[in-house]
Amino acid sequence: MKTFLSLLAFSFFGLLSPVYAASGAVVDPMNLPKLTEYVEDFSDALAPADLTNLRQTARDYEAKTTNQMVVVLIPNRNGNELFDIGMKIFNSNQIGQKGKDNGILLIIATDEKKIRIVTGYGLEGDIPDVLASDFIEKSIRPLVNEGKYQEAIRAFFDRTSKAIGTDEGKKAQEAADEEGKNITSAMAFIFGLIFSFNIYFLIFAAIFFIVISFSIGSIGPIAGFLIGMVITLAFAFLFAGPSFRKTFFEAPKSNGGSGWSGSGWGSGSSGGGGFSGGGGSSGWGGAGD
Repeated sequence: MKTFLSLLAFSFFGLLSPVYAASGAVVDPMNLPKLTEYVEDFSDALAPADLTNLRQTARDYEAKTTNQMVVVLIPNRNGNELFDIGMKIFNSNQIGQKGKDNGILLIIATDEKKIRIVTGYGLEGDIPDVLASDFIEKSIRPLVNEGKYQEAIRAFFDRTSKAIGTDEGKKAQEAADEEGKNITSAMAFIFGLIFSFNIYFLIFAAIFFIVISFSIGSIGPIAGFLIGMVITLAFAFLFAGPSFRKTFFEAPKSNGGSGWSGSGWGSGSSGGGGFSGGGGSSGWGGAGD
């Protein structure tokens, strides 16, 4: 019994303890130190040589294009939403050059295999949410699920650098909009059929009610009205099918949703050393968990 209680207490307090990286250092994802490199590995998931090469790739890309690609690996979210963690990282480091807001962040919670991309305002045209989601689901998540973080980051760099300055994002958004229109049209058609059926049924119910009211009018108009309505509604409930019952007897259900967000990074220096942020303003773009 004592052993059981000890294990229970250990488990409970373990849930309340801070998040630790593999090195044993405490990692609070909502209070990370200010970024000094384009790729920060707080999970100790990358080999030193891979980390150095990835940082150099991002540094060279900014020197060539002024766009900033940044990656942050954390052990897990520690009870926070990855959206909130990403916002905090963007706002505290001001990703993207001032006046351009041309930064993009990939954040991965390695223990939980959670992923999010956050784009600065200046890159939302090139990388809309639908394309950022495509980056994650087709190129990044399969590698993350296998623990191949270096390859996942490479895939992020590759797809980002190829998309910026092209019409890939525009085409992806147009395709998504067209798909949305098709779904909306189909739903409208189905709703129209159901609504038309209910309209015709209500016409029938009204006629039926009048006939019933006249047929039992000897007991008074009020009794005829009540009996007619009861019979009509009972007939509808039994024979009209689920569409009538759902429309007229069931309360509508609402579906909750989750949001997304992003931010811009400020103007940074890319020459020779590590990463530095500037004064970029926040944007609203991104996708992921």
